[in-house]
Amino acid sequence: LDEAMYFYIKALAIKPDYVDAYNNMGNALKEQGKLDEAMEFYTKALALKPDYAKSYYNMGNALQDQGKLDEAIEAYKKALAIKPDFAEAYINMGNTLKDQGKLDEAIEALNKALAIKPDYAGAHNNMGNALQEKDMLDAAFTSYTKALAIKPDCADAYSNTVELLKIISPKSTKAHIAVQMDKEVKEIGNSLLASSSDKEIAQKLSDALECISHGRLNFKTSLSQIYKRNSIDLNCSRHTEIFNSKNIIPEFCF
Repeated sequence: LDEAMYFYIKALAIKPDYVDAYNNMGNALKEQGKLDEAMEFYTKALALKPDYAKSYYNMGNALQDQGKLDEAIEAYKKALAIKPDFAEAYINMGNTLKDQGKLDEAIEALNKALAIKPDYAGAHNNMGNALQEKDMLDAAFTSYTKALAIKPDCADAYSNTVELLKIISPKSTKAHIAVQMDKEVKEIGNSLLASSSDKEIAQKLSDALECISHGRLNFKTSLSQIYKRNSIDLNCSRHTEIFNSKNIIPEFCF
């Protein structure tokens, strides 16, 4: 970034009205966390070219990083007034509105982004986040699934899907490979409880691992374990007592 800025400065020394150089200089400074300086360069770019939508968009991103959410939204709106098909501006405005708790407005902005770019995986993922905060969990799951259908290696959508599957059981079991795998592994798990020998247990565990392997789910999570949450808060004090005294995990404890 320091080298990049060196050349932007060289370019501006030769051509002081080089709008793109001011804008790109602002981006480099933003990447370094120098947000106030970045804003100065975006402002200079806009002084030279008031209808430069990209600089308003970048200014909005810098303002968002500064926590100036209202000002960020105004910058995105200015970018969209100049370039109405600026999908990225709608997406980031939607994210900012979500951060403000304005979920309906956020969803509206993200819908506009998707009307422009229906195959934008990031927009579907962000839509899922907004819908999840609005407690529309099945709709959120659908959005994450759409993101993964477009971009199978979308890490954020995978993580969000895994987290959501901890608290819901989607109506459609065909919606996502993770749901299908979960169903198959549960069936093996149920038969595992009836196993009568160590050899049989080992075979069923091997079957479960093979099922996961064949799922071709190229995804890793930083979570040490993934579990299904209960819809109600269970009182486990008696289970803890049994666990400590008998060294077992009682049925339904987790």
